[in-house]
Amino acid sequence: MANSIQLLTVLLLGISSISWAADPTRPPQWSPSSAPSAVVEPLQLQQIIWREDVPVAVINQQVVTSGQQIDGALLERIGRNYVVVRQGGQQRRLELLTSTKTKVQ
Repeated sequence: MANSIQLLTVLLLGISSISWAADPTRPPQWSPSSAPSAVVEPLQLQQIIWREDVPVAVINQQVVTSGQQIDGALLERIGRNYVVVRQGGQQRRLELLTSTKTKVQ
């Protein structure tokens, strides 16, 4: 009986050490501090469609109006050739390039 218990103990320790061994094909475990931070795409103002009632902007290929979120930023204001966004507690002004036109409706 004592031999059976010893044999069972050795087998269990062997199995646990096999499952504990590192798998060379498994990616390393990442801790939150070593994980890469989320990549934030820069905001790019592409177009403004100016309407007196509800102006619309195209930012990062998405149509948005004042008060909407776009890629982690809040669109606060739309002017005729610029928008104001708040991102990460900071306010930024994005302007249309001189080659970009404002469409008035």
